[in-house]
Amino acid sequence: MVTSGRHRKSGAEEVPWYESRREVRRFPAWLGPATVGTGAVLLVAGAVLAGSTMFPAHLAGRSACDGPQATATVVAAPDHADVLKRVAAEWSLEQPRVDGACASVQVVPADSATVASQLGTDAPAGRPDAWAPESAVWAGLAAGRPEAAAALPPNGLGLAATPVVMAVPRERASALGWPQQKLSWRAVLGGLSEDPTWGRYGHPDWGRFVVGMGDPTRSTAALHTLLAVADADKNGAIGPEEVPNELRLERSVGVHGAETDLLARTGGKGPVSAFPATEQMVLDHNARAESSQLVPVYPADGVADADHPFLLLRGEWVTPQRRQVAQAFADFALGSAGRAAYGRAGFRDRDRSATEIPVTTAGGADTVAKAYPTRPLPAGAQAAQALVRWRALRRPANVLAAIDTSGSMAEQAPGLPVSKLAVFQQAAAQAVRLFNAQSRLELWEFSSELAGSKDYRRLVPGRPLGTKLGAADQRAAVIGAVNAMRPVGATGLYDTIDAGYREITRLWRADQQNILVVMTDGKNEDRAGLSLPQLVAKLRASRSADKPVTVILIAYGSDADVGSLNKAAAAVGARTYVARNPADIGKVFLAAMVNR
Repeated sequence: MVTSGRHRKSGAEEVPWYESRREVRRFPAWLGPATVGTGAVLLVAGAVLAGSTMFPAHLAGRSACDGPQATATVVAAPDHADVLKRVAAEWSLEQPRVDGACASVQVVPADSATVASQLGTDAPAGRPDAWAPESAVWAGLAAGRPEAAAALPPNGLGLAATPVVMAVPRERASALGWPQQKLSWRAVLGGLSEDPTWGRYGHPDWGRFVVGMGDPTRSTAALHTLLAVADADKNGAIGPEEVPNELRLERSVGVHGAETDLLARTGGKGPVSAFPATEQMVLDHNARAESSQLVPVYPADGVADADHPFLLLRGEWVTPQRRQVAQAFADFALGSAGRAAYGRAGFRDRDRSATEIPVTTAGGADTVAKAYPTRPLPAGAQAAQALVRWRALRRPANVLAAIDTSGSMAEQAPGLPVSKLAVFQQAAAQAVRLFNAQSRLELWEFSSELAGSKDYRRLVPGRPLGTKLGAADQRAAVIGAVNAMRPVGATGLYDTIDAGYREITRLWRADQQNILVVMTDGKNEDRAGLSLPQLVAKLRASRSADKPVTVILIAYGSDADVGSLNKAAAAVGARTYVARNPADIGKVFLAAMVNR
């Protein structure tokens, strides 16, 4: 039985959280086996616990009533842990009791990613009585482990909401057309692929349009943005055809870092033009900053809220009394006192209304939207897969790319007014932009007898794409060489695949993913070179478990010899990607890169 002087129970409705229990593993898939197997402990946990005590003896807000004590521990995300501490202090003034005992809570800040990876274990963040993450998505990720799934309730009580927005310096937001112009991440990323500068918005003096982003394995704003960009059709699932959207996002990010770092690098002459953040984070920044004010831009294709659920856990360590205390505190936090406290901190009410946010906190009537379009996010298992892919995309690559420039590439592309080589060149130039600046790329072309008896020749030696070459860089040099290609000769395919595989093995780097990409529209026409059985045998003999190489063979057009390419790919555990339609070559390359 719960009693309190002024306390009354709130009738707040329950807010569902994304739950997926179809696949359970000892360790969450989004951490990746490499992380668990090394001393890194947790991909998402890092050094969160270092230098601090996870559960301090007691926090301000303990009940002042006399008698036996009944205490529950609430682990809360850092963005609202202080709010819950203030609510707990106010609750203590009511001298609440549970079955005659003085009730109080310890509110302990801990990253949601940390709790998601430790819940249900003996780790420091593994056995709280209640959990208040920023987003229900973290609970869905935690549910991938059986010990966490057993402790999680089927739903949570939403304490407050804050939409995940684009944080943009006010002056630059105005240049984008804010607040009249509706913007989306897809539109911004698409614009960057055409012109990565502020020139298209009338401000060439501002230089490059730089997108910043936090780590989605740790940051709620970054995680929501990754899932929202990937799930373009907003159906709550990431289909195979949508996976390349993750690659576009990752390759468009110019600055990776924690939101606190990104906040410091926006405005004025700072390099960051826009980055994912919560509306509350933007308002909090504006309240503290004397200059470099930001505005929250609400993506037109749908905003995913950070819904801040309060989860009453069901672990065997949660005694009935502790659960009663946590429930009583949740009821109080969901009431008027809790709503007011969250509003003062820049959070919306759980119905998304901003009426509790003071105008001074909002930063003016034009800053906070009264309403915005909302959208669902993919559930736990799919979110976990997206994080695994993201981690792979962030790793620099060591690439050797060989492009077919044989005479057949001069033929007109079916259904298009340009040659097959022109379509290839456009796709290749776009593909080069997908690799990060630390990635090393070497470019070959191949047809027949380009360098003596050799069917291939090197156009650009391998260097990191960010390497400066006079006024340009390696990326520009590769794109220029691609655009200068001219079709001539026959197709020396087999010798090129063999030479390329041997070369990337010779240049193999342990700190990068080593990739051989061969793009062709035809079949092998070099009768003096290797036969298919010889090529397969050489590839099998060259393959080394100690130096793994990812081979991507891309067949383009109806004349490509897909069957032979499949046999060559199978020899090294690879696969062939086929683009029968010329318009699909870009999509096929993106799919190949994401699934490499």
